[in-house]
This record gives sequence, structure tokens and C-alpha cells, in this order.
Amino acid sequence: MCRIIGIIATISFINVIILISIVLFKISEDFFSDQEFTDPLPDHIWGAQTRKNTNDTSVKQIRITVSDDILQILKTRLRLEASSPRLVPPLEGTKFQFGFNPFVLNHFLEHWINKYHWKDREEILNRFPQYKMELSGIEIHFQLIKNTRSPEYRITKPLLLIHGFPSSFVEFQSLIPFLAEPQDLFLNFDLVIPSLPGFGFSEAPSKPGLGSAEVAQLLWKLMQQLEYKTFYAHGSDWGSVIVSQMAIMYPESVQAIHSTMCGSLHPKSLLRMAFESLVPAITGGRIETEILSNLWNVTLRETGFYHIQATKPDTIGIALGNSPSGLAAYILEKMFVWTSLKNLEEDEDLLDIFPVNDLLDNIMVYWVTNSMTTAMRIHAQSFQGNHSFSRIPVKVPTACLVPSNEPLFRAQTRQVKEDKYHNLTQYNELRSLGRFLGFEKPEELSNDILRFRYKMISINYTPDWTNLKLIFVTEEWDLVMWRSQRNLRLQISLFQSRQRTPSASGVGSTGLFYKAFRRPIQKS
Repeated sequence: MCRIIGIIATISFINVIILISIVLFKISEDFFSDQEFTDPLPDHIWGAQTRKNTNDTSVKQIRITVSDDILQILKTRLRLEASSPRLVPPLEGTKFQFGFNPFVLNHFLEHWINKYHWKDREEILNRFPQYKMELSGIEIHFQLIKNTRSPEYRITKPLLLIHGFPSSFVEFQSLIPFLAEPQDLFLNFDLVIPSLPGFGFSEAPSKPGLGSAEVAQLLWKLMQQLEYKTFYAHGSDWGSVIVSQMAIMYPESVQAIHSTMCGSLHPKSLLRMAFESLVPAITGGRIETEILSNLWNVTLRETGFYHIQATKPDTIGIALGNSPSGLAAYILEKMFVWTSLKNLEEDEDLLDIFPVNDLLDNIMVYWVTNSMTTAMRIHAQSFQGNHSFSRIPVKVPTACLVPSNEPLFRAQTRQVKEDKYHNLTQYNELRSLGRFLGFEKPEELSNDILRFRYKMISINYTPDWTNLKLIFVTEEWDLVMWRSQRNLRLQISLFQSRQRTPSASGVGSTGLFYKAFRRPIQKS
């Protein structure tokens, strides 16, 4: 009898284990599975209730201009703060371990006061047209660059460039010549460069709830109002998050995205990272031991700002909005450290890494518009929002450019990123560069975008067969032949390229590129 009872107990125990295993499997299957985007965002009016909603979506051209009174008050503040004994010296033997170094800040303030001239920089920023448009109750500032040489190019496509924090539209100014007028005459871009809501010259919302998903919706509306029904998009920092969410919500409009901060917070990505760190040979991953072992410490140290901005942005905003030197230190510290974590303990001059006037242009945009508080709110509104995209994949063609010095998402391998980006068409790494590539190495960034354009065209471009007799584009080689009905003849030369680095035209690593030009047919 005891033996029978023991057998029954054993069978019951096994059944319980099987039942628990089935339950855990079903739970994990649901937890690690992808989700679909099924809940479109409602339309909101983000302007103040007292403001009349005119539904006027006309494009208004503007010029960036700041009054002499504002500039004089700023210079007075800077001189007082630079000479103040209240600037506390750093601890002995430290560099940037406790934040931005006051000695380096003094050097920067000296340049700001004596060598930087905003009025000259205004002219540089106004070289490219500036506009505003009212969308959902707030005015959005943007640049629209339609190059006058566009008729010379075979194809012109709209490209939306979205910045992050603590950046601004200034970050992309050095990219404009590379993207609007690439050296080969195959494809160029109409560039749309907005300021995020609450950043710089874009109006801030008066109501809570405008997180990254809502910003994606707003900028999609901008492109539709500009009559760009389909377009490509690039994002840096928050811009990367926004273009990913835009591609999820509007895949029929966003034909492809390019990102310098591809990251996956999918549960299976986090699990994959844990396994890759323990058994990389089994999982096929390759996370450098040093990077992963330091990831936890780096995350804790370098995301403290995110916590305060995601919870109490208005508190820190009061301090930064009333001190130009404090604002500069806060912004520059992010630029300096996120360019390389080695800068925490080294003496490399900040002014040797970035063009100093570009950095000051960026800081000035925050200062003269008093937008630091409203810009920081994107962290709180996104963190506290009701929309989760972590398990929803991006299915449009994607290019990920990974700077090796980016402090957080560099630890994710291509396999990890593919958990989020299901159509990862291009994946490149940049050694010894950081998060703010538009400031640090604009040519490297633009070259990667230009490389991606051929793959985008091969996927998305539908030729007009009335004028185009043959178009054939693959990832390995590009051959494009036009044949005009009357007055043009295309001569095509195909060249071998053994260079691993991109050429000046942006065509690179595939090993083959084309050179095409046209000339009038001689009458017989």
C-alpha cells in the first residue's frame, strides 16, 4: 500500500511540475513575444485653452533674430558669473568624475564673452530657410531646404532629420551641404529639419501628455502638410526614438529610417544580453567583456539626469534658466562625456573635439528661447506616458550607425537590435566617435546616410516607365540606365572600387559604384 501511495505521489508531483512548466512557458511566450501596434493615438490640441485654434496650417517663413537688449543682458550675466568667487573649484586630482570641470568651464566662458558673436552666427543659421507652421495648436519651427540644383539629380526624396537632447536643429547644419548636394547626380534630398516641440524656436505645449509618441505624430503631420506623403527619416538621441515610433505608427509613410541610437528594450533583448555576456559562443553574440561589466555602473552614473528630468524637470529648469554658465555646464557635460567616457578622467580639450562656435550656437538656442525647462519635459512626458513600444517591432528598412563611444546602447550587438528592428538593412560601426555625430563628425554621418540611400531606392523606388526604360539596383552593385525618347543619351561607366571606406560621393563598402552622366544627342 505504501508503495502504491508513493507511486501516486510521484506521478502527482510530476504532473504538478509539468503543469507549472506549461504555465510558465505560456507566460514567458506571451512576455517575450512581439506585439502589434493596434491603438492609434488620438488627436490633441496642445496649445493653451485661451488660444484660438485657427486650423491655419500655412507655412510662414521667418528669420532667426535676437534683440540687442537680450544679448547685452546675457553678456552682463556671463561677465558676473565668470568673475564670481562662487564658482567652486574641483577636488584635487579630479577631472570630470563629479560633473563638468569648473576650470574648463571658465575657459569656455572666456571664449563665449570675448570671441563669440551671435549676430554673425545668426547670418550663418539663416543661410538656410527657416519656417513655422501651426500644428495641433502649437507652432513648430523647421527648416526646409529644397535645393535649387534638384532638377540635375535623377531622384529627389524628402528626408526628415530629428535631433535629441541636449541638442537642437543646429546639430544638422553641417550635414546640409552633404545631403542636399551630394557629388554624384543620382539622388539628393529635400531636407526637413524641425525643432522638437518645446525646444528652441518651436512652441512648447501648454497641456501635459506630449511624449515622444505624440511628437512622432506631430512631425508626421508636418510632413503631410508639406505634401510629403512618403519620406525617409533620420534620428539622433531622442530623434532615434521618435523615428522608430513614427515608423511603427505610419509604415505607409515612413519608407525607411536611419538611426545613430538603435536600441532594443524588448524583454527578449534584455535576456539575450544576459546570455551573451555569460556564454557568447553558444548564443552567437559578441559583447566585449569590459563594456558589459561596466554597463551597470555606466548606466547608473550617466542616467542620473534622466531620473530628475523624468520626474522634476521644472525644478532643475529654474536653475538652468537663470544662469547661462549653469546652462552651458549642464549641456556641455553631456556632450563631453557621451562623446567618450574616457573624458571623465582625461585632459582632452573640449574645444578640440567639437567646433566651439557650433556648441555655443546650440547653447544660445536654448538660452535666447528660454526653452531648457520645456525641452527637459520630454523625458517626463515620455516616461509617464501611456504608450509602450518596447515590444512592437519596427518593420520598415532600417540603418543603424553605432558609434563605439556611445555610453549605453553600444553594448547591444546586431542580433540584439534585430529583436526590435526586423528589417535591419544596414549596420555599421564607427570607432572612437560618440553620440553627437552631427557636431563631432558630420561628414561621417552624412556618408552613412548616403550609403543607405541606394538600398532605400532598391526597396522603395518605383520607376516612371514612360521615361525610364531600365532600372536595376541591388545591394551588391548599382546599374542605372536612362533612355530618353528624344534629346538625351546616358553614358554609363562601371568602376571597381577596392576601398573599404566610403568615397566622396557616399558610395562605399559594397566594392562597386557607378558613374553616370548624360549629354545631348548629336544630330546626324
